[in-house]
Amino acid sequence: MYFRRRDLREAQEEALLPNPVRDAYDRWAPTYDTMPNVTRDLDAELLRVGLSGSKLGDVLEIGCGTGKNTKWLVRHARVIGFDLSTKMLAQCRAAAPAAELHIADLTLPWPVDDGKMDTIVADLVLEHIEDLDHIARESARVLRGSGRVRVSELHPWLQHQGKAARFEDAGVLVEIPTFVHTTEEYVTAFLRAGFVLDALCEPRSPVDPVARPPRLLIMDFSLPSR
Repeated sequence: MYFRRRDLREAQEEALLPNPVRDAYDRWAPTYDTMPNVTRDLDAELLRVGLSGSKLGDVLEIGCGTGKNTKWLVRHARVIGFDLSTKMLAQCRAAAPAAELHIADLTLPWPVDDGKMDTIVADLVLEHIEDLDHIARESARVLRGSGRVRVSELHPWLQHQGKAARFEDAGVLVEIPTFVHTTEEYVTAFLRAGFVLDALCEPRSPVDPVARPPRLLIMDFSLPSR
């Protein structure tokens, strides 16, 4: 029903090619949910606040990871999840067995037919994607009219200060390749793809000092009815 546009097996094979982002998240998967991580926890909390009471319809979660958000989404909608890391997906399957999960490289054409989804959730994933226009175009293609996209990312101000996705593995600091996108670049990419910006917020965590830049950048986009 959802995968007629592009062969899913081909997408899976392409996603298994050597990739430093995937390799790093494979290493992080066993401890991702248990290591202290204020950004991860704030993102999960605000997704639940932001989407509670919404009619989500069919949801595509890109970069579903270990399922920190997937396990909440599946209680409210049908969910398809994409991730590049097989080990993160294994954690997600355990956390959200009702979700339909697939390996996929988001930088390639997504293996979803046109106009099949109602909501796209992209949380803490686009910092690893250089071409935001590709993400915005694919989002517009797979969404039905009046579909929506929720984007939540580490705030660009923090990235400019050197903050990024990183973790320790056996005493070694592992830094995951990222791209620093400005707020304008995020917004402009989705506007170019035909979206409307419905909301933008820059939340801090309660544990953050007042003088610290916002921790997250959260944007809600929607497509005009077709």
